[in-house]
Amino acid sequence: MLRSLFIFTLTLLIFASCKKTPPPSFSLKMDLNGISDTINVLLYRYEQGYAPFDTARKDAQGYFIFTKTIDSTNFFLLKLPNGQSLPMVLGPVPTYLHAEANNLINTASFSNNLASDQIRRSMLVAQDFSHAIKELATQLTDTLKPKPKAEFKDSLIRHIDTIRVEYAARLEAIISEARTPGILHAILQRSGNQPILTPANNRQLFVETDSFLFRHYAHLTPVKQFHYQLDSTFNNIDSLTSVHRGEQLPDAGLKNIWDEHISLFRFRGRPLLVVVWSPNDSMCNQIVTQSRQIIKQFKPKGLEVYMVAVDTVKTNWTQSIDQHRLACWHVSDLQGHASPILHKWGIRSLPATFLLNVKGEIEEKNLEGNHLMNKLTQLLPDKEK
Repeated sequence: MLRSLFIFTLTLLIFASCKKTPPPSFSLKMDLNGISDTINVLLYRYEQGYAPFDTARKDAQGYFIFTKTIDSTNFFLLKLPNGQSLPMVLGPVPTYLHAEANNLINTASFSNNLASDQIRRSMLVAQDFSHAIKELATQLTDTLKPKPKAEFKDSLIRHIDTIRVEYAARLEAIISEARTPGILHAILQRSGNQPILTPANNRQLFVETDSFLFRHYAHLTPVKQFHYQLDSTFNNIDSLTSVHRGEQLPDAGLKNIWDEHISLFRFRGRPLLVVVWSPNDSMCNQIVTQSRQIIKQFKPKGLEVYMVAVDTVKTNWTQSIDQHRLACWHVSDLQGHASPILHKWGIRSLPATFLLNVKGEIEEKNLEGNHLMNKLTQLLPDKEK
């Protein structure tokens, strides 16, 4: 009898040890005012993007409740019948969500889910920044319309810089709260925040963030959305603030390696090619190489070349001058991508070029390769013998 009991007990223990541990699950309880229809939850897959995951209706207490099995913490999208959506990070910890269905992102509040709230808040930063720029442009257009265009541009740029400080600080505050790589990765996917943010608190913060995300996460739909939204916003800014053909290129008080101010005005009466580049950017190698050919071919005809280095370390800049040995004017303010010259001249990417005529007016912008050579040939033709 004892032997049989022992064998039975041993069999139970072996069976219990062979039983698989149940996979993790998540529980999501939602109180969504203003909606009574079915809602959808989509699961984000790297290969597919968002794919349908499940649906739910209200229970007797008026809550939408999901309790589902998942492999691990995942990125989800709550999609309402009214077209609004909200991204979430869901894992083994139960989550409670309260929101107004007609204003989902602005009113959503989470309990036990800091990651989802950080994603929502970082989305709002990009959204609010875009709206603030548009409102500012409208206001200044109305108030400064009678004033000269240059004054309008200066006012707009000054106000935009103020706005950037506020929104950059909001981004950095959200980043500082991300406690784990998983949460930070989710924020990266959705809103365009990166952990290596410069303290410059200006437009470059947004540009570098977008560039970082698009290089590493371009396959993610949220990153694409952020990229296009930011691109549209800055296109609107640049159309109001950048310099155009036929206008004077504003002087920027740039200095050479001996700390001497080299003004653009000293080149009046001669055509001038302004090249804005970065010694640390491989994308600028082509224009630097071409500048050597341009100097050789067109300097004897009267062309001057004005190389503006976007850098922060003087030794790097001077070493690049020694390396390339370009016989032209080299200047910089050593403020790197935080340089006000980038905003003042409406530069969004490097390299950038401006071809000025003898009056200091912009003939062409951002020409490279054969297009630049052809324009220089038109501007400085060979003299008839």
